[in-house]
Parts: sequence; structure tokens; C-alpha cells
Amino acid sequence: MFIFIAFAQEKKVVILKKPPSPVAQRKKLTSILNRFTRFHVDIGFSLYVIYYDPSIITPWVDFKRLKEHWTDKQADAFREDFVRRLRFGRTTAFLVTIINNGYRPI
Repeated sequence: MFIFIAFAQEKKVVILKKPPSPVAQRKKLTSILNRFTRFHVDIGFSLYVIYYDPSIITPWVDFKRLKEHWTDKQADAFREDFVRRLRFGRTTAFLVTIINNGYRPI
């Protein structure tokens, strides 16, 4: 939630906005990730796949910046590393997790 307060000052308008909280940023990020998550349960295993859509980049960086109290420089370095590691723009990034719920190999 953003709160905007405007003050008139000699024909200038100063706008103060309340910074988003880490909780709000986490909810935004979680909402995006949940749109791209698929889950399947069977007798012997559980499977989930998360597609890392490029739309998660900014919310993820903003969440980490607020949570870790990073400077703009630190956040920019994290963004570059995040994009490089997940190869956004060059490949399709996704995570596949398989959990064995039984005793036999899957």
C-alpha cells in the first residue's frame, strides 16, 4: 500500500510516499510465483514445478532490498547476479522438485 501526501509550497508540490514494507513486497512476489507454480501428488511422489517468469525480477529485488536494508548499489548488483544466474532472456528458468513419499525409487 502506498500513501501519498502532497504539500503545496510556492507553486511546487512535494509528494511524500510511504515505502512499501517487506511484508507487502513478499505478498506481491508470492502472488506472482503462485501464478506460475504447478503441483501434482501421486501415491508414491509429489511433484511441483515453478516457472520463473521475468516479471519476478523487480519484486524479488525489491523484497530483498527491504529485508536486507540494501543500498541501491547493492540491490543493482543483486539484480545483475540474479538475472545472470537464472539466465533470463537467454533460457527458460524453472525449478522442478520431486519428493519421494514411498520406499521405492521413483
